[in-house]
Amino acid sequence: ESEQRHRSIFESTGVSIWEQDFSGAKAVIDELKAQGVRDFRQYFAAHWDVVRRLDRLVRVLDVNEETVKMFRAKSKADLLASLDKLRTPETRATFVDLLVNIAEGWTSREGEITLQDLEGRQLTALFTITFPPTAKGFERLLITMIDVTQRKHAEQRAAQAHAELAHVTRVTMLGEMTASIAHEVNQPLAAIVADANASLNWLAAAPPDLESVRGALDAIVRDGHRAGEVIQRIRQLASKGAPRKDAVDLNDVVRDVVPLVRAELRHQEISLMLDLASKLPPVLGDRIQLQQVLLNLVMNAVEAMGTVTGRPRRLIIRSEPDDDDHVSVAVQDTGIGIAANHLDHVFSAFFTTKPGGMGMGLSISRSIIEAHGGRLWTTPNRPHGAVFHFALPVAKGPYPTKVG
Repeated sequence: ESEQRHRSIFESTGVSIWEQDFSGAKAVIDELKAQGVRDFRQYFAAHWDVVRRLDRLVRVLDVNEETVKMFRAKSKADLLASLDKLRTPETRATFVDLLVNIAEGWTSREGEITLQDLEGRQLTALFTITFPPTAKGFERLLITMIDVTQRKHAEQRAAQAHAELAHVTRVTMLGEMTASIAHEVNQPLAAIVADANASLNWLAAAPPDLESVRGALDAIVRDGHRAGEVIQRIRQLASKGAPRKDAVDLNDVVRDVVPLVRAELRHQEISLMLDLASKLPPVLGDRIQLQQVLLNLVMNAVEAMGTVTGRPRRLIIRSEPDDDDHVSVAVQDTGIGIAANHLDHVFSAFFTTKPGGMGMGLSISRSIIEAHGGRLWTTPNRPHGAVFHFALPVAKGPYPTKVG
């Protein structure tokens, strides 16, 4: 009767259930332990023949009807005869993780796995497995799965839409900075033309002043690189690509942004001070998106000081370790500050106090920072202005290069 009740629950439940025999694999793992193996992840990485052997030892005893439907099989027998078709390149890595969990004595494991159904469509499932306390229990191990493919697709579509919106905002922001950027490029180009004309005059002299020409050519090279670097930064910000996760030095992000706003700061008579901590640990993130956040905060600070008279206009960009696990950047201005009744709304989408403003910059900036596992907030700058801070978790190596 107990077995009948078990089978009834097994078949009628609304989640996929797999009944598997891991006893053979458990016996081999115990034998390896007795032989002195301690680091099973390293051992399996070096002995794929053992992993293949353990894979063959694991047997699927039964699946329920929900599993048959989930993998679009005609019947239970059809599914059990086609198990190899369910595998994807990620399946083996998950299997190795389970073997390591067993070796390390885990009591349970939850995770995400990518499989494919019998019609070849990829699906993503969340699985749960409880490891029994005795070797005997490994003869009938139950694994439950929930198909989250549609949710995963929705998350991917939302991430793509967010990336598109962030790109549009970047390009719009660059459009608003056209005059400032043009000035920053024109300055070195004008210097190049002046140095080139002077060189022509020195070469026409009798005798030619080669020493002065050499100095002018050095200056032309420096100014050419300076103009090229500004253009390269603009191209990066305007580019559209999949979000990345690299090890990023936030001080470098600051140094990337400063040349883009230097002309605007001079035009607005704003003094800039950089207070950057030395040997700042890297964060893991998308350099272009972090540049976008900092550029938005700096331009907001510039606009906040645009109407200020009777006191210095000062912009300070500061970086420092926030605690053992985070790094922070602060953008401090001496502008008009943020009204107390606006503090709760300043990061809300479409909230703006600027005539003609979209109200998306800070909202997108916060979502970018939160997607990086960090936080963005503001505090008053006494006696005048505001400080915008963001903190990001320190990167833990090794570092991947791309996500998405």
